[in-house]
Amino acid sequence: MEVTHHLDQKESVTKMLADYEDLKARAIANIKEYNPSNIGYLTDTCADVFYSKAFLGAPDAKEALRDYVDALVASLHFALHAGKKFSYTFKGETVEVTAEDKDYQVSPHTWNTAFFGATVLGDAKTLDALCAIDLEQLAATSKEEKDYTLSMAVALKAFYTKDDKYPELLRDALKDNMNVPKDNWLYSKAMDIDGPALELLYLLLLERNEQFNERLLDALKWHKRYSLMMINKGYDNGTFLISLPISAMVKLAKKLKQIPIEHTSPYIPGFLTE
Repeated sequence: MEVTHHLDQKESVTKMLADYEDLKARAIANIKEYNPSNIGYLTDTCADVFYSKAFLGAPDAKEALRDYVDALVASLHFALHAGKKFSYTFKGETVEVTAEDKDYQVSPHTWNTAFFGATVLGDAKTLDALCAIDLEQLAATSKEEKDYTLSMAVALKAFYTKDDKYPELLRDALKDNMNVPKDNWLYSKAMDIDGPALELLYLLLLERNEQFNERLLDALKWHKRYSLMMINKGYDNGTFLISLPISAMVKLAKKLKQIPIEHTSPYIPGFLTE
């Protein structure tokens, strides 16, 4: 079954992409020439370019994802090294910088997004680097209260590193996800975006192939529902165009369990999941 996209025409995204690419070029120049610590601007523009190109099926969409993942990983290290000197890699170039001592507004959610992106890319080097990060230390860099995204990151890390406690940690993450209060601003995202990805990973653990496809269909429908709800509330960004979490789970299903995928959608383009 195919789950159609909430956006029925590509003209608007095509028009915006040129602007996004210009902003990305400016962000790169800004990092190099003026403000090395303005990593948030770079990350945001890389996100816009990637999601737009992936939605449009651009041949260099994976290259744009590579830039986005590099920017996400760099932002994590800026937060972890605030006020200190360190190095990061972007577009194959190693950059040495002293991070401004400030709140970089990253969280385990940033780590999770980088994990999903690196999984789609099949990038073991970046996944190894992500799993070397102390997640509790990362969470402590944010002024926001700890939420389910931390236990989600812990579970994803345990999955990748083949930690013996992985099943238990995944169940803990699912429980934390389901316990997000309805009046919490993260509730809809927990229910419609992150929760379904965790469920799909859990079904991979249990090797329930038929159920995986059933929940995949639900996950795609819920991503569409969430996107429409947020757009109707006045929020619109590239993350609604493509689902990195679901794409990563589909890629793992194919690679690790050889599960035949029964559903298609523009939210999980084939060039990202092969």
